[in-house]
Amino acid sequence: LEESYQALFPSDFISRVERVASQIEQMRIELEAQPGFGTSPWIRSYYIRDQIGSWSETLRMLADQEGIAVNISQCNPQAGDPMDAWDIDFYPMHAGKESSVRYVCTTASFLRKETYAFGDSGNDLGMLAHVGKGYLVGNATEQAKQMYPEMTTKPYAEGILEVLESDLSSFI
Repeated sequence: LEESYQALFPSDFISRVERVASQIEQMRIELEAQPGFGTSPWIRSYYIRDQIGSWSETLRMLADQEGIAVNISQCNPQAGDPMDAWDIDFYPMHAGKESSVRYVCTTASFLRKETYAFGDSGNDLGMLAHVGKGYLVGNATEQAKQMYPEMTTKPYAEGILEVLESDLSSFI
């Protein structure tokens, strides 16, 4: 990461996440580390399964108290996630997908209205709304489909290719 961008992130990010995780686990809500956990210093991702009640509001409040962001969205089993689970991503306030796309557009002089982004779940919605050409791929979660209107008819790379071929066909 570029140093000026990374300087926006708290140096004690991991400690902040650990404090939130400890408090959540004291409430008997089990956080299961996702594959790849710990490979990046700026994101900690967990699954939560079989929970009822207002745990998500509590989780958001605890993350807010620590000054970190949290995204909570239904998992996408078509992307290899477990069924009936929630995807929990903790990250610094300026490190999410939307913030990252905003930073790249600004520093690389990309026009937002001409920028493409693709996603498959609730954790992509802010990024998709930020760009001019944001799409959910055809195999997105039902939760994401209910919340965002632009969608490809095909899954993953086929969906991305579908949009790009359609938009760029006039140049070929």
